[in-house]
Amino acid sequence: MSDLIDKILEDITLDIDKGDTVLTGRFKNHKVVVKDIDKDEHGMPTVNGKGITKIRIPKNDKFIKESIDIIKNIKRNKEKIYTFLLSVADSGPFDGGCVIAAYAIKMAIGGEVFVLVRTDDFAEHAVVKLGNKLYDFDGGLPENEFIRRFNVNEMSNCVAVRPIRKGDLPAAPVNMKASKIIKELIV
Repeated sequence: MSDLIDKILEDITLDIDKGDTVLTGRFKNHKVVVKDIDKDEHGMPTVNGKGITKIRIPKNDKFIKESIDIIKNIKRNKEKIYTFLLSVADSGPFDGGCVIAAYAIKMAIGGEVFVLVRTDDFAEHAVVKLGNKLYDFDGGLPENEFIRRFNVNEMSNCVAVRPIRKGDLPAAPVNMKASKIIKELIV
């Protein structure tokens, strides 16, 4: 009986406040600022007079936009970044400079530095893992798609990712000063 009472008295909690932006419309692609949170005649919550089943709360749009801007800045400053990496690491961001590049991306967007590994756990490439995506200077993709793209582009056979460890990628220097300089070029 108490389970039934709990279900009847169940609360609906919205993680939105006045001033937040939600997506509305048939395809949930029209941004609307929340001005009013109320209830309809049936006790169901409404936002700006519309039922909440007709809105979508966007996922951290600011973070997504910043990540896209960073990838655009990488492409825009590609020549400067490559020239700089050649001067400090004698390589680009997909060979010996991948660790420097990964730490620069980490400083820009957060996340943790991981490595792509083969079946024998040999590390091939440094990347940044943030949420369910991996990032390098080619951009970000979900893990499986990223590994597939890397294997095709670099003719490799990586099968997984794991956090970077001491001794991984011994030919790739770690240079935090260089990573900070590259970070300034991409933010």
